[in-house]
Amino acid sequence: MLNNTFTSQSLAILLWNANGLANHRNELITSLNEKRIDIAFISETHFTSNSKCSFPGYNTFSSCHPDNTAHGAAYCPPKHKITPSQFDSFFNSLGRYFIVGGDLNAKNQTWGCHSTNPKGHSLFQSITSNHLTILNPPNPTYWPTSSRKRPDILDIFVTKISSNLNHLIKNLLDPSSDHTPVFLSLDGHPSSKPNKTCLTNSSTNWIKFREIINSKINLNISLKTPNEVEDAVQNFTESIQSAAWNSTTIQNYPANSLATPTHVRELITQKRRARARWQRTRLPSDKNLLNNLASSLKRMLSKIRNESFNNWFSSLTTEGGSLWRATRSCLKQKTTQAPLKNSNSNWCKIDKEQADAFCSHLSKIFQPHNDINNTLLDTNIENSLFSPLPLYLAPKPFSPNEVQYYIKSFPLKKSPGLDLITTEIAQQLPKKAIIHLTHILNSILRLSYMPLQWKVSVIILFPKPGKPPDVPSSYRPISLLPLFSKLCEKLIIKRISQFVNDKNIIPHTQFGFRKKHSTIHQIHRLTDAIAYSFENKLYCSAVLLDVAQAFDKV
Repeated sequence: MLNNTFTSQSLAILLWNANGLANHRNELITSLNEKRIDIAFISETHFTSNSKCSFPGYNTFSSCHPDNTAHGAAYCPPKHKITPSQFDSFFNSLGRYFIVGGDLNAKNQTWGCHSTNPKGHSLFQSITSNHLTILNPPNPTYWPTSSRKRPDILDIFVTKISSNLNHLIKNLLDPSSDHTPVFLSLDGHPSSKPNKTCLTNSSTNWIKFREIINSKINLNISLKTPNEVEDAVQNFTESIQSAAWNSTTIQNYPANSLATPTHVRELITQKRRARARWQRTRLPSDKNLLNNLASSLKRMLSKIRNESFNNWFSSLTTEGGSLWRATRSCLKQKTTQAPLKNSNSNWCKIDKEQADAFCSHLSKIFQPHNDINNTLLDTNIENSLFSPLPLYLAPKPFSPNEVQYYIKSFPLKKSPGLDLITTEIAQQLPKKAIIHLTHILNSILRLSYMPLQWKVSVIILFPKPGKPPDVPSSYRPISLLPLFSKLCEKLIIKRISQFVNDKNIIPHTQFGFRKKHSTIHQIHRLTDAIAYSFENKLYCSAVLLDVAQAFDKV
């Protein structure tokens, strides 16, 4: 324990299963100083009553194994069965507020484990009946050396703390053992850091946003070369981002949004005074008064909670979608991100290792075919690409009204790209910004050059159902392009589609990626061909191809 003046407004707690602390002492001291830890919970130190270990600036409190051997003290072995009543007795002995942390070997899917064991079921029953809270890290804490075992969350906190405290819990990388440390921060004030995953929120002042955009945009610029287009796109993107940030107020929501009724607060005050009086006097009459007040408070809180639930339940309707959202919330199960294995069959413990594993896998997939090398074909393609363009009529330039129309056609909930510019932000752009964007799009069309910034996408990988979650090949990637890149695609494809349809370049049997050509129409065409063959007593042959990773090789 350290009296940390740097974190006087918060409390930093470290939880770690050391699996032998003697060899990790220096590493632990470094981590304590770097993270400015106030309290460290260390289990499995393998210390006895004859062991001594000190940490500069900290007071040490140790608890050895009852047989005075080098075993874990604050530890629940898997072979021992613990009932909910034993957990209840332990938690009730800790007082009004407490924080318990350690390797409890209690697995339950409620706090992110892959499975539920009997000890986890008992702990869940105990925390439910005692109104306790489980604080679990987002990633696994136990990393077995055997490849047959699966990483899981074993190191957790069981807490009973004030609702006014905000908490932050995450995994750390140092110090190292077969368990990763867990960092818990308790603070009485909500975090004031801006959300970097979005540019705006409900408090955004759109009038101020448009005024800033108008002051930053200069329409009198040259767009004759690819470098000038790149600079224009960069400045346009930065102008929108800075205008959105400067027009948005960071919202700090109170920790306790529902105010406690006055009569409940008065009853709580009476109970606290009765408890303090009984602790001083130990008289049976004071104990009876405390029990009566505690029972009254319990019944009152239960009544308020039931009334609140009934009011919420009666307010659910099918028209506004609240009934569907409530049903989906009840049926939704908490999913955990399974750890990956890299090419060396080692577990990926940090985000960078996971990204490298996916990068290595995808780089092997997105490769050209082995038999694609054709010198004559490559020469013809290069000559075609670098030869002067044939003389055709110039494509019709984009108009500001056309650009604004397609911006309004995008769904509001469409995910943004790397620049974080959403459909809502684009729809709030002033006329001057729309005209400037139209100039950029027309220069792209005139120069036949797509800016590199609009080619960069955010890759998100989704697990394939029924596939092992620890293998990178079990994930399907999708890419999120910037909104203006998709806008440019829509505008260009409108002109290409018109040309293709007029020349009848695409055969009528092609249904993929065509307007008014759905899969059902293709099935009807196939069914009609089969029925026609049967009626005329003809042979009907069909070849059905199931190409693995077809789009990866295009």
